[in-house]
This record gives sequence, C-alpha cells and structure tokens, in this order.
Amino acid sequence: MNHLAHAYLSGDNEQVLLGNLMGDFVKGTIDMALPKGIRHGLRLHRLIDSYTDSHPAFHRSRERLEKPFRRYGGILIDIFYDHFLSKYWELYSPQPLAGYTQHLYALLEREHDMLPENMRRFVSYMIGNDILTAYGRLDGIRKVLGGMAHRLSFDNPLAEGTGELEKNYDGFREDFEIFLPGLSAYTEQQNAVLERER
Repeated sequence: MNHLAHAYLSGDNEQVLLGNLMGDFVKGTIDMALPKGIRHGLRLHRLIDSYTDSHPAFHRSRERLEKPFRRYGGILIDIFYDHFLSKYWELYSPQPLAGYTQHLYALLEREHDMLPENMRRFVSYMIGNDILTAYGRLDGIRKVLGGMAHRLSFDNPLAEGTGELEKNYDGFREDFEIFLPGLSAYTEQQNAVLERER
C-alpha cells in the first residue's frame, strides 16, 4: 500500500499516523528514543507491508501486469490501490477526502522537524502537488509514475505504467475491493495489540 492507504489505516492517533507515513523512510532497527506513538506507527507500517506482500489479491494484481512491468509490480500495485482508495474514498470514510488530506498535510508541516531528513523533500512535493487527491485521477497517477521513473538511476518502464492500469482497470479494482476489507480488519487487530504494548 502507498501513502494514502498507510495514512487511512493509521486510525486517529496523530503520532501513529506520522510513524506509519515515515515507514518508507526509516529502515532497520526502530530507534527507542522516538516517541511511543511514532514507534507504534513504524511497526504498523511494516505489518501492513508484510500483510500486503502475502495477500492473494495483491499477487493476482501483480500477475495482471505485462512482463516488463512485473519487476516493478510492488510499486505499481501499491500506487494503483491508492488510486482506487482516493477515487472511491467516500465508500471507505465518512470524512471528505479534501478535508482529510488538508488535515494530514497540516500535520506533516507542523511536525516537519520530526520527519526523517530523506522524507522532507518528498513531503514538500506531495503537499505542493496535492498527490493524495491526485491519486484518484489517471493523470495524477501518470505524473506520479513519471516522477518515480525519472528519480531512478536506471532505465525503467514506470512512466508507462498507467497504461497497465487502464488495460486491466476492472480487474485491479476487483482485486482492491477484495483486499482492502481484510487489510482493514487486520490493521485494527494489530493496532489494538500495539496499543496494549505501548
């Protein structure tokens, strides 16, 4: 799952939300000097990634990709699933997406100094381009994948990845609709466990 889904699955605790969003930028052992909520969010991020990587619907989505794209299947499917979450947000949350993303962006700006150094530039890009809302549009996905393709230091087909989404749109959406309820239930359980451990 990508940034919007990790945020959505974090619950209401802002520190957990920050930690979950930091997950792609913090590797290795989690620093015990970090606030408990941040550590909780980092651990939750890793649990979500492990669940996602082992889920049959996620594997089915990867198989829908043409061979040149399968090497990047994890990246592409994460972004495709954020597309469906953004586009159909009202099915999953009573809070309008615009209000949710503005609150999230304000939190990231307020806690800028707490963010890992390697995350700060991305956050500026995300907020400046309203990426979490843009995920809901194909042109937004095209822009995100084009940026990722450019940032990689080797030739890759990511800039053309939106075509894969368009070719198998209904299949990817079906996989997502099967996948998300199970992940949501799993995340609620893990949040409760992590909360008891705090």
